[in-house]
Amino acid sequence: MISRRNVFFWLKIILGVGIVFLFLLLFLRLRNNFSDLRSFSDHSIIAWQLENQPLKVELVNTPASITQGLSGRTGLDGIDGMLFVFDQPAIRTFWMKGMAMPIDIIWLYQGKVVGIERNVQPPPEGTTDQALERYLAPQVVDMVLETAPGRLSLP
Repeated sequence: MISRRNVFFWLKIILGVGIVFLFLLLFLRLRNNFSDLRSFSDHSIIAWQLENQPLKVELVNTPASITQGLSGRTGLDGIDGMLFVFDQPAIRTFWMKGMAMPIDIIWLYQGKVVGIERNVQPPPEGTTDQALERYLAPQVVDMVLETAPGRLSLP
């Protein structure tokens, strides 16, 4: 016959293992959402979410691709935006060199929106690099999302 003591002992063990398992799943899910983005190939098209809004984004993570960004494109061609993933968090500066369309610049740190530059317009034709406006992140960021103006419902 199984004693009550043994039943409670095994229930505690099972409950404890279950709690550890849930915390592990939560940790891995959070980790996959942010740090694993660096493991994707440059220019991968991925399904991603920002503040519970599903997106199809082109991920860029090399210095050359980050520098190029959306320059020279006239549209987003079936994606919702471009996600810039940096190796190290830092205060980043973006500009609209070679841009032909307006965008929203969404500054991100650890998956959270920390700032937005809304409806940033392309520069007038012939604007020199020195005359281009610079857009400075409001704080340290580890990712930046460029989307069509108003694409995301964000405060």
